[in-house]
Amino acid sequence: MSWNYRLVVNNDRDDDSFYSIREVYYDKEDNITQWTQGCISPIGENKYDIQRALVNMYKACDKTTLLECTVNGKAILKEL
Repeated sequence: MSWNYRLVVNNDRDDDSFYSIREVYYDKEDNITQWTQGCISPIGENKYDIQRALVNMYKACDKTTLLECTVNGKAILKEL
C-alpha cells in the first residue's frame, strides 16, 4: 500500500465547496482504497519533518484535484 497527500474538494455541503489536503491511500494497482476524513496538519518530531511535510503537501497541488462526494450513501473520491 502506498499513500500521498492530495488536494480534495468537498461539495456535499449545501452552502459552499471547500478544499483540503488529505492523505490518500492506494492499493498495488494505484486504486484509491481509503483517505483521511478531515484535513491534515503538518506534524513531526523536528523542523525538518515539518518542512518535508509542507513540501509534500505543496506538491499535492500539482496533482489532479479529487472530488469527495456521496454515491448511493457511500463516500467516494473521484478525479475532477
